[in-house]
Amino acid sequence: MIRKIVKAGNSSHTVSLPKSWIEKNHLEKGDHVIIQEADGILSIAPYEKKAAEEKEFMIDSSKPLVDIRRMITSAYMNNYSRILLQGSTTSEQRKLFSNFPALEIVEETDKHVLARDMLDAETVDVKVTLKRMDMMVRTMFASIKEGEQAKMEEQDGELNKLYFLLNKVLRRIVAGGVSSSLKAEEVFSVWLVLQSLEGIADGLKSKVKDLDGLEKLYRDAITAYHTNDTSLAHTVIERAKAQNAQSGDRFVQESITAIARTVINEATDEQH
Repeated sequence: MIRKIVKAGNSSHTVSLPKSWIEKNHLEKGDHVIIQEADGILSIAPYEKKAAEEKEFMIDSSKPLVDIRRMITSAYMNNYSRILLQGSTTSEQRKLFSNFPALEIVEETDKHVLARDMLDAETVDVKVTLKRMDMMVRTMFASIKEGEQAKMEEQDGELNKLYFLLNKVLRRIVAGGVSSSLKAEEVFSVWLVLQSLEGIADGLKSKVKDLDGLEKLYRDAITAYHTNDTSLAHTVIERAKAQNAQSGDRFVQESITAIARTVINEATDEQH
């Protein structure tokens, strides 16, 4: 059958799908389809989202607090739907659950605490959330300059929450549990930038010497990422080499240049 291409907006075009195919695959308005390209041919198939598997992760509350924190983090990012803290618990242990978006305590007794993952990953905009993390890093630079250590620690805590959230969502996208317009290589690039932002924030918590230089380098690197500016990304890397940062500054600088390298790698992938 032949279908006419219709222009929709400034840069998009649409093609209508046969009603018989829509009905056969039980699709309706708002449903998603998968479009794949191979040798100049597009193929369209219904997107069948994998049902979320109910998984429970149990933690012994007698373990050290640092171990419990690590285990909750691992269970959250690996998409366990239920996390059970078994045994008598303390307020400090229960407070750990508040570090993770949409992880809520639903049952609490003198013998256990049960938290459930309430996240609707379909509602999380990956790129928008990444930009929120970018703004938090920028405000951390400002807080350090103003000597507001407590404020900076609070901002780092909020950034960590978004870090955990995006890690979780990206894992679901890769597993096919969440529909996304991101291509596989874009998911990987977002993940690399995500790790870099978290690394920069962690590095800033230690005393860095060249704060102004690192801030300028960061702003240019993240601008290059948001605008796909490979020329600016190359400039960031060359300036970083010239700065020859040491100690804590070197750690932050390497996280910043990792963002610039992601921009260059993305551009290289698109050329092949």
